[in-house]
Amino acid sequence: MPEHNEGQAHTASHKAAPQPSGPEGFWLTDNDFALRLQKATLIWLELADNMIDDGFTLFEALTGAHAHAPGLLDLPAEYGPIVEAEAATQILRSVDVHVDSYASPATRQALQSLGDMPAGRQQQILRTAARRYASTDQPTQRITPVRPASPPLEPGPRRAR
Repeated sequence: MPEHNEGQAHTASHKAAPQPSGPEGFWLTDNDFALRLQKATLIWLELADNMIDDGFTLFEALTGAHAHAPGLLDLPAEYGPIVEAEAATQILRSVDVHVDSYASPATRQALQSLGDMPAGRQQQILRTAARRYASTDQPTQRITPVRPASPPLEPGPRRAR
């Protein structure tokens, strides 16, 4: 009679949930994946609002999308930071702060000033950001790829070394 290992039986009966699928090709040009990122950002903005209700700071509420991406956001974990960056960008836009990059010093300064505000004001800003994002970036709309104005460039002659 084969030896029964309880650990193996337990592992076999509790299979890991399947991970959400990633993009087809480059993530910024995959329409369906872009729509999933938009939906995830809206969910994250709404969750952050609720987290502030529970006593979290703005930064604590915005952090951790990678950990929750597979379960709550229907995204592979590695795309969670993109959701955080997009949510931060939308928050800044909701207070008319437009920055060139989510990684710029201006972005960090603007977010820090929001983080220093009272929780009630932070919630108002989050709600405004979520409302604006939902009205302008509907997950049901299709993203149309931009077509180049002229034909693609042909590769130039290669230089011999």
